[in-house]
Amino acid sequence: MFNERSFGRPTLQVLALALFLAPGFVACSKAIPVQELSEAQLQLDAAANEGAERYAPEQYSGAESALLAAHQNLADDNYDSARDNAIRSRDVALEARAVAAPANAEEQRALAQQGLESADEAFAEVLAARDFAAARDLYEAGQSLEENAGQTAGQADAAPAGDARTNLRLASLQQYAEAARKYTDSAAAAARARNLALAQKDDMLDSLDGIRGDLERAESYGAADTHAAELSAANESLARAEELIEDGRLKAGHEQMQDAQDRAEALLAQVEGDFARRRLAEAQAAVERARGDYTGVNTETNRRDPETSAVLEALGSQVGAAEEASQSADRYLSQEQYRDSINESEEAIRLSQIIFEQSNLLASAQQRDLDVGSGASEEQVAQVLTEGWQEYTVSRATPAECLWRIAQKPQFYGNGRLWRRIYQANSDRIRNPNLIYPGQRLRIPPRQGSTDPESATVNPEETTPATEPEAEQEPQDEGMPAENVE
Repeated sequence: MFNERSFGRPTLQVLALALFLAPGFVACSKAIPVQELSEAQLQLDAAANEGAERYAPEQYSGAESALLAAHQNLADDNYDSARDNAIRSRDVALEARAVAAPANAEEQRALAQQGLESADEAFAEVLAARDFAAARDLYEAGQSLEENAGQTAGQADAAPAGDARTNLRLASLQQYAEAARKYTDSAAAAARARNLALAQKDDMLDSLDGIRGDLERAESYGAADTHAAELSAANESLARAEELIEDGRLKAGHEQMQDAQDRAEALLAQVEGDFARRRLAEAQAAVERARGDYTGVNTETNRRDPETSAVLEALGSQVGAAEEASQSADRYLSQEQYRDSINESEEAIRLSQIIFEQSNLLASAQQRDLDVGSGASEEQVAQVLTEGWQEYTVSRATPAECLWRIAQKPQFYGNGRLWRRIYQANSDRIRNPNLIYPGQRLRIPPRQGSTDPESATVNPEETTPATEPEAEQEPQDEGMPAENVE
């Protein structure tokens, strides 16, 4: 006696093949119910694929047992019983499928829906539009097939027993199977769409930098003082967008990012205009001062010296450029082009600062020349420098001189990285290491020792030699200052 639960489908198929090849098969082939056995096996396999072992365990087990009994009948040469058991196995398998197929389709639909929701959360509708659309179309096709399958199943239940009822049931099962396949394909397409969308997460994070830049600019315009609540809300929205995107919820992150962008733009619009007006007023005042500084040094005495005259010519051009920038800023402001207005105001202020510093240098040089002419010779002036210190006058050269190139000169350090020593020794003469000018006189301290400007000169009455200064390490910052501004 066979234990029917100990045989699975592969066992039944192997047993059937063995019986078909047994001696006497050819002679008795007309009596063997091959078609019935094949149909039973087909329906049993379909039931297994649809999860009948979970959804209709009793029917599935009964169909397996009937098919196993049919094969046992073949072994006993009882072909009529084998046919009857094969037909019973097929019918019970169909009953199992009638329960399992709708449940399987419903399960696959739930998985497909979950996949679509997950892809939608990753913003795949936009970031992976083709795969997402395919997933949605497959899902809708599955829904249509599932609905038709239910209607056909209802017709089968209402039909009288017979071939018509069986055919309707088979058609319904086929539609359920196709619906399940559509749902499975939909879930796979949704997974592809989600992965493709998530691959673009870093790009979305990078796009937050633009919003962050707008908020930083608004803060530089004084938003923290004048619109603190709006600035805080925009920053919170930006932080939330970053959190959502990092978490893979790109759709919600995009929506939050749009909110942060709207807030940043609104805030910038509120503070940019006021800042542009304030900055223009500062630029106009700076240009007015610069014009006065230039007028003060544009004397006949200074123009007679060729080198100073060249500096004054460049300085006059800068005054004109500063005035033009100020006028452009005013024009842009009237057109409500605030960012352009601010940029032009900044340029006017920058040029005015250059004019101010260079004018002061010329005025200082003029005063020093007067002091020398009042009784002290150039040689006497040089003699008041501490031993080891030197003096250097910035010249017109190509490329233009800068502190780095001066430090590189062999008579000084032979090393451009020591330019900071010159800058520190001339802190009273150089406000910006990027701004030195032809005609400017600089103190050059020794390679080692103090760079304090006060130690550059000594009292002529002092005769005691200075102690050896402690060696100073080369500066770590090796940045090169800009060339001189002419």
